[in-house]
Amino acid sequence: MFKKNTYTALMATFFCWPLLASGVENQRKEPSINWVFEAPSTYTKDEFLSVGLSGDGNPIQSPMIVSDGMVFFSTYEGTLYAVDEHDGSLKWSSDIFDETGRNIALYENLVFFGEGVVTDSSRPYGSKIAALNKHTGEEVWSFTADDFSGIWGITTHASNVIFSTGNEIYAFDALSGEERWQFSPVDFWGGLSSKDGLVYFQERNTDVYALDAESGEVVFSHKSDIEADYNPRGAAIALHEDNLIFTSGSREEPFLYSYHIDGTKNWETPLDGISLSSVVVDECCIFLGTENGYETSFHALDVNSGKSIWSRDNDGFVRLTPLIHGGRVYFSHVGDGVVAIHKGDGQLAWSFDIEGAVFTPIVSSSNGLLFGTFEGAVYSIKEP
Repeated sequence: MFKKNTYTALMATFFCWPLLASGVENQRKEPSINWVFEAPSTYTKDEFLSVGLSGDGNPIQSPMIVSDGMVFFSTYEGTLYAVDEHDGSLKWSSDIFDETGRNIALYENLVFFGEGVVTDSSRPYGSKIAALNKHTGEEVWSFTADDFSGIWGITTHASNVIFSTGNEIYAFDALSGEERWQFSPVDFWGGLSSKDGLVYFQERNTDVYALDAESGEVVFSHKSDIEADYNPRGAAIALHEDNLIFTSGSREEPFLYSYHIDGTKNWETPLDGISLSSVVVDECCIFLGTENGYETSFHALDVNSGKSIWSRDNDGFVRLTPLIHGGRVYFSHVGDGVVAIHKGDGQLAWSFDIEGAVFTPIVSSSNGLLFGTFEGAVYSIKEP
């Protein structure tokens, strides 16, 4: 473990550089860069290499969240940042963890920040979640779980913040930090989804649960008919009206399911490979990437029947949550740049290569698209 020092926040201001797009770039019909923020690092290259990283930068860990003209995100080194949505200038940063950072969520004027896997076995306490004032970065309250697996998912419902470790799910009053309920045991490395008073999650064996967000009681559960031999990783369940849409099964027999929240199966459809990204839906369609060995595809399916609408071959694995925005779907390939395709037919709209690897899901903002990289940069780009 390597402790950060106090100049992290100060140094961040020197690594934000707005970039202007040229007319030539627009003529190529490629996105232009609004700005890039580069998160500083207190690790040396050797220290990054010692924990299995490339040593080329401080990876952006969490998806971007945009609120009140600010962009929030976390880094591997355990720093939470707020930068200006329009020019990428630093608003504040907080070094509240001495280990890795992970997921974030917002509720009113609070931003919740979860710690990653704790690697210091001599530490007398486990994984931590903290609530900070989103305008100043000052800590309001915190809670430390009694295990070292890290905070894997965070969501909010009404006045509750609900979060998970690898073994338990907790609900706390978002404003006061008072515990409301706890659900255990779970075997969990994924995201949490919430809608209409329910919280949904998928265990590592691909079993699915829905809990009452107020009490933590089980409302719905789905046990896979096929013994799972893969882990969906950070995938979250897609919610459409009163239906849960998720992948399950094995590498040899992967399936996509739709269940009503009362437990009734709507449909199931076989897939041509497993999916290691979250499924996303809109009013008509389901979108997801699949992989079978080195063969990778991206699909659109009818949300009411699961029937295929179109399918396209990929140039790489899709393992981050796609974005549906306007008439397009956006995603990244592992170790590559950003791709935009037309939602109706899957045809390529544009692609955008960067120096480095996209490491977070793509999100929309008022002036374009946002994503973070494995090398520690946050990009804001504008579509052609």
